[in-house]
Parts: sequence; structure tokens; C-alpha cells
Amino acid sequence: MTTEPRRTALSGLTVRTRIAVSVAVLTGLALAGAGLVVYALESARIERGVSEQVQQELAEFATLRDEGIDPDARPVRGFTDVRTEEIPVRFSVPDADGYMSLIADTAGPVALALRLLPAPEWAAVKADVASAFPQFAVADRFELPGLALCAVAS
Repeated sequence: MTTEPRRTALSGLTVRTRIAVSVAVLTGLALAGAGLVVYALESARIERGVSEQVQQELAEFATLRDEGIDPDARPVRGFTDVRTEEIPVRFSVPDADGYMSLIADTAGPVALALRLLPAPEWAAVKADVASAFPQFAVADRFELPGLALCAVAS
């Protein structure tokens, strides 16, 4: 009785291919093992760090307790009195053009609306502003009253 050579999945491959596959499999196993070792070492290091932090915090609470300080009885933090105050201001400008420039640069949504006006509408607004200016004349300038709204907290 003759026995035929056993056929394996790799028997149809050349010797070089089998060697390359074997090296690749062994390399994969080595890398997986190395990854497992690194994972184990890092997780242990992280666990030690967390444990040390917890121990430190427990020691700090014990110190507070020993000194008679109740962490739950600490004073409220933050602001207890919050209010707004109106502060009068004066805008000093040389002329209507100066005022329009000031408003177009600093007046938030109004400034945005002014900057988006077409030239004829800008000129009409400027003319209305200029017609109201004489009542605010002070020497060689104009002083327009304003109001600043300030948040105050303590």
C-alpha cells in the first residue's frame, strides 16, 4: 500500500511564497504580542496614576476634616449682586461726517445697517444728522449726549 503525500493548503505554493507567508504570520503575531505588552504596561501606569490622585484627594479631605473645615460649608462663589447701571457719556466729534464715521465703526447692528446703505440713502441719513447738529455745538466741536449701559457685579 502506497501512501500519497499529504496535501495542505500551502502545498500549491512555492517555497519562497510559503516562507514569505510564514514570516508575515510570525511578524503579525510578534506585533500583536508587543501591542498586548504595551497595552498592559500603559493600563497599569494609568491605573496607578488614577489611584495616586484618588489617594491624594482623600488625604486632602482628611486634612480638611482634621482642621475642622467642612468642604460643604464653604462660602458661595460667584457674584451675589448683579445689576446694570446707566452712565452718561458725551461723544465729541468735529462734524456730522465724524459722527457718522464713529457710529459706522462702533454702533453694532446700527453700524452694520449704515454700512450696507446705498450711497443716496447714506447721504440722506447724513443730511438728517447734520440738520440736528447745531443744538450740540460747543466751541469748534459738537458734543452729543449718550448713555453707556454697564454691568456691575460684586
